[in-house]
Amino acid sequence: MPLLETIIISFLSSLFAGALLLFLIFKFFRPNIKIAECISKEIGDKNEYRVKFYNNSYFGAVNVLPSLVYGTPTEEGDENINYEYKEINLTKKDSFYISPYKKTNKKTKTAPHCITIGIEQGVDLEELINNYGHVLVFRVDITHQLTNISSSISRTYNRKNIIKNGKFAFGNTFEIVKI
Repeated sequence: MPLLETIIISFLSSLFAGALLLFLIFKFFRPNIKIAECISKEIGDKNEYRVKFYNNSYFGAVNVLPSLVYGTPTEEGDENINYEYKEINLTKKDSFYISPYKKTNKKTKTAPHCITIGIEQGVDLEELINNYGHVLVFRVDITHQLTNISSSISRTYNRKNIIKNGKFAFGNTFEIVKI
């Protein structure tokens, strides 16, 4: 009987260790992107809207695909509401790489892990989300460089006051500095 107990205990302990390892891999080795809660509007000759996000992981991110869509509510029947989405073009459309976060970036005055994406000229975001129920959804599809685990992180903007005049400050902050 002790042999059977030893086999059962070793099987259960290896099952537990495998589950714990999978949990740690999916918890800590996945993309960790932070997206700004507001959109900056740089006022000048041409008004330019920008969205900022950064890689908060200690590993790089590959196949980064940002997108911005505009949602308009449409009524379907008495109480049902669906959203019809239209894509808004960004200045960077192709997939790219984001560097990992490093604490030494503060000393070198560089922030290659922080990305600011411009929105195509001729689009007035304030006018688009001024209507009740209309939304903007900024989504980043991303793949972790080491584990190749993909995820999609999104932020929904649905109020006019999320657009602030100025430009994003340097580094891991979403503060908007007046120009």
